[in-house]
Amino acid sequence: MGNSSVIPLNSSIQIFVDTGCSVLFGHKSIMAPIVALFPEALDCNNINIYPKITFVIGEVQYPITPNEYILKLSEKE
Repeated sequence: MGNSSVIPLNSSIQIFVDTGCSVLFGHKSIMAPIVALFPEALDCNNINIYPKITFVIGEVQYPITPNEYILKLSEKE
């Protein structure tokens, strides 16, 4: 799981970034390879085993760590 993967996308894809939202949406052809990097049930007690995801927009890299993309909630929430 700690290995890096490159998922090539068509360079003409247009995106919309909503920095006020914590959910990632996208067309199935884009999201399926990303979702395939993870098991069906995440082990939230050991999130450091999951990969860092880096989105490249233009030539700028935007890395996202497991601590940033896995939302940890207590049982009370």
